[in-house]
Amino acid sequence: AAVALCAVLLERRAISLRAVAMAAIIILLRRSEAITGPGFPMSFAATTALVVVFNALSQRNAGRLPKSFAWNLVTGTVISSAVAGLPTLPISATHFNNIAVRPDREPFVCAAHGDMGHSLGGARDLFAAFWA
Repeated sequence: AAVALCAVLLERRAISLRAVAMAAIIILLRRSEAITGPGFPMSFAATTALVVVFNALSQRNAGRLPKSFAWNLVTGTVISSAVAGLPTLPISATHFNNIAVRPDREPFVCAAHGDMGHSLGGARDLFAAFWA
């Protein structure tokens, strides 16, 4: 987020491969041990794939009229879930010895409703603490 804010302040594109690379460099300079865990490679693999695909899609659709809001919401959710899931698949298979046989529904819920999926999970954990 800090890299994107600096890019906006310097009148540069906030979402670009250069911004992703700068964020990775900052994290590796501050916490170089992050590269050994699964979180760093999975986060940056998914983010890089999303930036590349959606930049290509925005250039392809430049000058066209947008389709309906519902169509854009559904296709954007499906594309972002697939694009973020594919590059993380080999990393999760390596670190967790597990791959998803069917698509997980949580990325669809979280992408369509922002952080609602995560806040519902937090509410579930809160109620579980009281009912346990």
